[in-house]
Amino acid sequence: MQKIIIAGLLGQDAQIAKVGDNIAINFDVAVNEKYGDNETTNWYACTLWRSKNKNSIADYLTKGTGVIIEGIPDIEIWMSKEKSVPQARIKITVKDLYFTATLYSNIVNVGDGNINIVGNIY
Repeated sequence: MQKIIIAGLLGQDAQIAKVGDNIAINFDVAVNEKYGDNETTNWYACTLWRSKNKNSIADYLTKGTGVIIEGIPDIEIWMSKEKSVPQARIKITVKDLYFTATLYSNIVNVGDGNINIVGNIY
C-alpha cells in the first residue's frame, strides 16, 4: 500500500456527500512549492470518510484552513473537453488529518474517527 503526506491550505469549504450509512467529506488542498524565483501550486482532491453522526469536522474545513493530510493516493485521468488533452489529478483517501497553526493554537488529529488534541504549538 502506498501512503502520501501533504501539508497545505484548503482552496474552498469542504463539501459533504451522503453515501449509504456514511458521509464523504470532500475538499481540495493546495500545496505551494518555491524553487528560487519559481513557485508552483499542486492541488490534491481529498476525501475523508466518516459515519453520519461524526460529520461535524466538516464545519472546521473551510477555505484557507491549514492542514496536514496523511492518506492513500490514487490518480484520476480524463480527457479535457476543449482539446482532448489528457488531464490528471491526485486524489487522496484521508486516513489522518491535522489542523496546522494557521488558524488554531493546537494541532488536532481527526484520524480513526476520533478528534484528539495532539500538542500545542508555541
